[in-house]
Amino acid sequence: MTRPHHEVRPAVDHAAGWGWPGLRAAVRRLVAALALGASSGFTPALAASGGLGSWSSRAEIVGSWEQIRPREGSALARVAGLPDSTSAIELRPEVTWTFPRTSLTAKPRLLATAAAGDREVVTQLDEGWVRLRPRTGLSLQAGREVLLWGPATFWNPSNPFFAENNRANPQRALGGIDLGRARWQFNRAWSATAIAQFGRGRAAVASAHRQGIKFDWIGESASAAFVAATAPHERASVHGWGQATVNDAVIVYGEAGWSEDPASFFPEPGPTPTGWSLVVPDRDARRIKAIVGGAYTLMSGATVTVEVWRNDAAWGGDRRRRVAEALRSLVRQPSGIADRQIGGILTTLPEPYGRHRAGVQFANAGDVRTAWLVRYTHGLDEGGGEWLGYLRRDLTDALQVWGTAAWQHGDDRSGYGLGVRSAFSVGLTWMPW
Repeated sequence: MTRPHHEVRPAVDHAAGWGWPGLRAAVRRLVAALALGASSGFTPALAASGGLGSWSSRAEIVGSWEQIRPREGSALARVAGLPDSTSAIELRPEVTWTFPRTSLTAKPRLLATAAAGDREVVTQLDEGWVRLRPRTGLSLQAGREVLLWGPATFWNPSNPFFAENNRANPQRALGGIDLGRARWQFNRAWSATAIAQFGRGRAAVASAHRQGIKFDWIGESASAAFVAATAPHERASVHGWGQATVNDAVIVYGEAGWSEDPASFFPEPGPTPTGWSLVVPDRDARRIKAIVGGAYTLMSGATVTVEVWRNDAAWGGDRRRRVAEALRSLVRQPSGIADRQIGGILTTLPEPYGRHRAGVQFANAGDVRTAWLVRYTHGLDEGGGEWLGYLRRDLTDALQVWGTAAWQHGDDRSGYGLGVRSAFSVGLTWMPW
């Protein structure tokens, strides 16, 4: 379970520059090379896309009720204004038009929510893109999409565009980012993708203009990928993942990233009305984020997954104690005086908060009428942890009932003990077509 997002951004004077000077140029050269190589087939591809083509559509209507309980007297309860419960109904249509070498996909959303007497209706585009296939082995795509990769279950340090994979609650829809991609499939084993982000879209991402190059390899019993990325005012980063099938029951994998620390507000005693000032710790160094794990499939089809990860960008015990001290002091002050500082601290804390965590998940096979999973994560050096469960039952081929539950424990020196104590949701998903 992630912390709620708030519109509090650190005012940081970035001076890091673009990182490796040649990376942006390399992205441009790769895109240009792919486009040049496809130029002979690009115009005929568009011409062949004439006519109405064929189209397909599907839709989901999701109704849900959620209850979130912050810790009594916590800093999050003070500033987040979380309602006791929220009811929502969401229409999720998906339409795809397909032509000989072109396809268009749109996933608009209509969301109506009611909480604490307030009602809101929002229309938005979660995902939508156009994809061209001008020649064999080459695809060009532009639009808004959720771009996910990597084998890890709990965290994805190999993905500089999306750190969250949403594998804990399949009913929740992630918002896409705006980007263009050019992908060249060299042969059955190797492919390369140039990625250029041009907007934040619906996702809560740090940069609106990140660029990257991704190389993928797929073998008989193993696969791997390498990613290099950069963004304005950030140093370039490198990422990668690998996975190997040991036998019919065992898979082992790992993901890693070497990237700049995210900007965070850190409290220091200072001559302010609250007695605290917020500073931004030094971000000069790139740091390692890595996760290793494995999955074992039982005879029943259920899978046990175990992962251990390290986040060198997280804070040590001294800093976590200072944050806890500051939040305890700020929460005791009159309402309105310290709320902005509390929000600044909570919304920019490193995630994961402690340097070492471990997680275990037990889940049944996916293609069944009843799907479930139970997972537990634990802070190895910060303490505390979170239990999470998900259950879905197919009542008919078109109707599902589902529920999620989460409970966190830990003191205020742990990321698990800083705010939300529990969350619970139930819902119905109807697929009319």
